[in-house]
Amino acid sequence: MITNTKKLTDPYSKSSAIVLFTLMVMGLPLLQAQEPSSFKWKNRLLLILVKTLSEDVYIQQMAELNAHKKGLNDRKLMVYQIQPNRYTIGLSDHNWQQSRQLYERNKKTKTPYEIILVGLDGGNKLRKTTFLSCQELFDAIDAMPMRR
Repeated sequence: MITNTKKLTDPYSKSSAIVLFTLMVMGLPLLQAQEPSSFKWKNRLLLILVKTLSEDVYIQQMAELNAHKKGLNDRKLMVYQIQPNRYTIGLSDHNWQQSRQLYERNKKTKTPYEIILVGLDGGNKLRKTTFLSCQELFDAIDAMPMRR
């Protein structure tokens, strides 16, 4: 029986491993930044879970949020728009990322629409399956100990 015990001395294999490791390390913050948990103690999150973007309540909710951008910013709110297989961060519907986990992990009802307020501590503070006015949202946040 002949065995090949030749060591890897190819200089390209070492440099390839270094490049691959560097890319993985550099890419980690980008992957983590997409996860809502990476915003803990930095931002409050508003998770909008919707089956389709044509839901009337979703359209009404996005118009309400767009009309109150200053209030959202003042309260350190980051909006996640989440569909069953993708999500985007912010109020625009650009830059969708593929993800099934965000929807599956956060969707707790069988309704086509759900909105969740996540506090700075990462805990769910408010959950609704109907339209959420910014007044109700801001009142809930302003009553929180971290906001006072």
